[in-house]
Amino acid sequence: MHDEAREVRSTADFETVIESESMSDRPIHMLWVRIAMFDQDSFVLSLASASNMLAQRYDPLCLETAESMKYYTATVEAVGRRLRDTRQRISDELVGTVLGFTCLDVGSRGTHRHVC
Repeated sequence: MHDEAREVRSTADFETVIESESMSDRPIHMLWVRIAMFDQDSFVLSLASASNMLAQRYDPLCLETAESMKYYTATVEAVGRRLRDTRQRISDELVGTVLGFTCLDVGSRGTHRHVC
């Protein structure tokens, strides 16, 4: 069960996730979080990851939250728009966002999704 108290609502929540012990064993994830500070779409995707990580503190079986799906979907739509732009499709920022999708999918145990 997921309630509003568990959703990412503040910068402090996001900082807690970035500094958490679980991040230290995922160097690629840490790299992506740094990339997310420079690209709007990557940042939105990082909010999806933060929502999932915070929810997993309360329920380790929770792989994905409704909130994270909202951010994930918004990022997929933004990446689609950027891919249609010939200048954007080869940008470092877009590559960083794609790396973010990889980190998020690996973090949510691949394609097995369970929204809580």
